[in-house]
Amino acid sequence: MNTERKTSYRSFVPKSAAYFAVKDALPPRDIYFLLLPRFTMLALSSAIEPLRVANQLSQHELYRWQTVADTSAVASSCGVELNAQSCLHDLNTTDQLLVCSGTDPHKAASEQTMQALRKFSRMGGKLGALCTGAFTLARLGLLQDRRFTLHWENQTSFRELFPDLRAAKRSSRLMGRL
Repeated sequence: MNTERKTSYRSFVPKSAAYFAVKDALPPRDIYFLLLPRFTMLALSSAIEPLRVANQLSQHELYRWQTVADTSAVASSCGVELNAQSCLHDLNTTDQLLVCSGTDPHKAASEQTMQALRKFSRMGGKLGALCTGAFTLARLGLLQDRRFTLHWENQTSFRELFPDLRAAKRSSRLMGRL
């Protein structure tokens, strides 16, 4: 896996029909996506595409992203495998990491992955989740006294595993606070 941070094909920012060139843009913000086995492609692409569009519309590389994992490739819920671009253990504590999970979320993260996430969190790394990644954050004890969202179809099983945690009833209220 490539652990080097470098400019890649994503740094190419083509002009689109509509754009608003940003002057004096800040350095790019790096976002890492931890791919857990059986992650959902829809959640991953729904998170990455707005970053790409923001780069294109602004005519600057505002965001960079990479996939990370403990293995070189991870199979998604639909069976498509994606190669990880970096290793979870190589992240800096200043990085932002989003846990991408999908089906079987209560057991998606291996003990090795959980240990790496605990260390990352203890050292000040910023963690978030996509799709059912909240299961992993709950296993880590990171959702206590926090507001979080979870798709309705996963709330019953989540409550069974984590009876003291409650997902927010409506995500639109959370979005206004971001």
